[in-house]
Amino acid sequence: MGVADPLAGTGVEVVEREWRQLIASFAASDEVVLDLQKFVKPWDKAWQPSIEEARGALVEECTSWIEYVLNEPCSEAVFHNGVRDVGRASVMLADFITHANAREAGLSPAHVLSLRIYTTHLFRHAPRCLQRPLS
Repeated sequence: MGVADPLAGTGVEVVEREWRQLIASFAASDEVVLDLQKFVKPWDKAWQPSIEEARGALVEECTSWIEYVLNEPCSEAVFHNGVRDVGRASVMLADFITHANAREAGLSPAHVLSLRIYTTHLFRHAPRCLQRPLS
């Protein structure tokens, strides 16, 4: 008795599409921007953006992280809460997908991408994606 896995056997395009749809929703919905703006620069209490500034910041942050995870090799970068991918070689998403641990765990490429995304600053925005059924 298990729960159906909507990502089983799927490629990264399913998860990428969900994130691209979320990013596109920033342009179409002030409600989405207002809901998520509290997660942009949460360490900077003095930042009081207009709706358009918040929209731009959300688009830039989410797009840059999605591009990094999907298309760029791992690289160290310093952020307010630590160092991204510290000590990791120039590993690409395909390397995570084909890693022995991912294969032994039976993870699909979509699972691996989801985990990789969740370990970035995008984890703050993930609940918004999870509220909608996969399309």
